[in-house]
Amino acid sequence: LTKKKPPTFKRIKAMTLNDLYEASPFGMVSSFFYGTIQSALFTLIAVYATSMNFTILEISIVTFLLAVSGSIAQFPIGKLSDIYDRRKVLVISSFGAALFAVISIIVSRQMYLPDGLATSKTLFYFFFILFSFCSLPMFSLILAHTNDNISKEKFVAAGAGLQFIFGLGAMSGPFLCSLFMNATGPNGYFVFLIVFHGIIGIFGLYRMKVRDTKDN
Repeated sequence: LTKKKPPTFKRIKAMTLNDLYEASPFGMVSSFFYGTIQSALFTLIAVYATSMNFTILEISIVTFLLAVSGSIAQFPIGKLSDIYDRRKVLVISSFGAALFAVISIIVSRQMYLPDGLATSKTLFYFFFILFSFCSLPMFSLILAHTNDNISKEKFVAAGAGLQFIFGLGAMSGPFLCSLFMNATGPNGYFVFLIVFHGIIGIFGLYRMKVRDTKDN
């Protein structure tokens, strides 16, 4: 539907997974862990909401807000990553998602207290939107960051490699998240998201100390 022409590639070079890791360790590692996050995020959100006694309408609202807010966030977060250090935006987004997941747990624990003490589900929706706003654009940023470290001829191969690594992580996401939920209750869903977003953020901080930013 866009009027812009697609990019033309005169040559397309192959990349092994080892080449991809050498080009962007942060891109490859974060792609794996983000695959774990996103698969669990979408597959178990309805399970979480059901276990928290949400109605069918409320479950529909939560899943709708997750998808729409994540889609809207792509432009502003992507724009920021074009202006500032992309790794820094990735790290802030990851820690931001972890923070809003913590707040979502706090709010959700208050929803079923006696009248006068309980919070409304609207407050939960609000912080869940902020979580989605930080989390869902991350794979786009990971791909863009990886492209910053390679030549144009390798963009297609790098994208394919990252998708493969993302898929490996995605296979384990729902199972691992269910273990968290089984061990700590429904809010284990958010505990899982906090832990794995934290891993990406911490590894990003480490990589920023190891390698300088490349402007490509």
